[in-house]
Amino acid sequence: MIENVFEALDYPNEWFFNATTQQLYLIPNATVPDHAAGVRHAASHAPPADTTLVAVLLETLISINGTKADPVKGVTVQGITFRDAADITMNPWGVPSGGDWGLYRGGAIFIEGAEHITIQHNVLTRIDGNGVFLSGYTRDVIIADNEFSWIGDSPMAGWGYTQENDGTDGQQPRHTQLTRNYVHEFGHYEKQSSFWFQAKACLTQIEGNVVFNGPRAGINFNDGFGGGTNVTQNLIYNQCRESGDHGAMNSWDRTAYISDVKDGTPSYTAQMNSVDTNFIIANYGASQGFDTDDGSSWYDIHDNFFFMADAWKMDYGGHDSRFTGNIIYHGHNDGQNCVNTWPFLPGHGAVWEGNKCVLPRSNNIAGSIASCDCPGHNAKQWNASDPDASIGGECGVTFGNNEYFTHNASATVNRCGDFDTVWKANNEPSSNISMLPSDDELLGWARAKLGM
Repeated sequence: MIENVFEALDYPNEWFFNATTQQLYLIPNATVPDHAAGVRHAASHAPPADTTLVAVLLETLISINGTKADPVKGVTVQGITFRDAADITMNPWGVPSGGDWGLYRGGAIFIEGAEHITIQHNVLTRIDGNGVFLSGYTRDVIIADNEFSWIGDSPMAGWGYTQENDGTDGQQPRHTQLTRNYVHEFGHYEKQSSFWFQAKACLTQIEGNVVFNGPRAGINFNDGFGGGTNVTQNLIYNQCRESGDHGAMNSWDRTAYISDVKDGTPSYTAQMNSVDTNFIIANYGASQGFDTDDGSSWYDIHDNFFFMADAWKMDYGGHDSRFTGNIIYHGHNDGQNCVNTWPFLPGHGAVWEGNKCVLPRSNNIAGSIASCDCPGHNAKQWNASDPDASIGGECGVTFGNNEYFTHNASATVNRCGDFDTVWKANNEPSSNISMLPSDDELLGWARAKLGM
């Protein structure tokens, strides 16, 4: 990254400061009126005389900083407008955990070593880095009823500490509540950014937020540490506007962490997470409503309305999850459609039951790479010494009471052949396939599901 080079000054938002003459040269990111011609055009001369220029210096506007042994307690930040925190793009970043994303440990409001902190009824805008950042040990932080807009990185993020893969010392954000926030126009500098980014944190309640206009996933779980997170009654759309191969929500779980979250004793087993009653539109570059990627496990995904979305994906070792009672309108045909899984170890499979999957542009229920290759029809026992030999047989998914909809009430299932004669008889006799619903029917289902 190069800054303050006069010869490179040729694009909106670029600037040059001549320290000798104390002159600032700036190309504004705007259109300006040409009064003589009566038109507007890209800015190529000075901005209007009433323009205010702000030289931003501070990266952190409020720091609430203690330790687990001596935490800050009982602070409320309310009714304040925060803006103009500095860009952190060139500062040292880190790899939070086993997901794809990097992260800067800091924000306009920074919280570490703290309990019972409330951030509510504030406006955070024109923040060039992260908005509210929870680091290390935090407990019962409430971030509620705020508006976040024009945020350079992630509006909210939580990143804990572990000793290698051991998090039993509790140095993580836990019991965070993110409720009724209005979040839009974010990720302008850092494209791997989300309304909420979570790494080495758990037991988060994400409820009633409205989220739109971001470059990648609206919510990103960078790992599966601890579990116990609930995502409910959120509206998320216009995500992945500058990326693809992702979901409006995303998760990874590539590292097995030890925690005491499930039952108070150290364990690799996480507490079940719940993702329910959300309205998620997978437009722009998004594919799934919730992309449970690369090992994602212990997710109970139920009673959501996913529009323009692939339904359910579970790959690369993910296990012990449920996908039930959801309505999926798969508006395109990218081959993933209703079900797209890899095989499971015995006793750690998944449940796909009670879903409505609408396929207006496809007649194939299962994804093109689905390894649920006719379970029950040619099922083989898992062979631990030669897992590849069993990859087409050990499906491990329990199917039942699903409804599929296509333009002609017929479908195939990956390599298994016809739905009625092969798949239904062998794998889900309680499921049915029908003609596409009308728009009014689809909207009626959505309203009933979401309680609208």
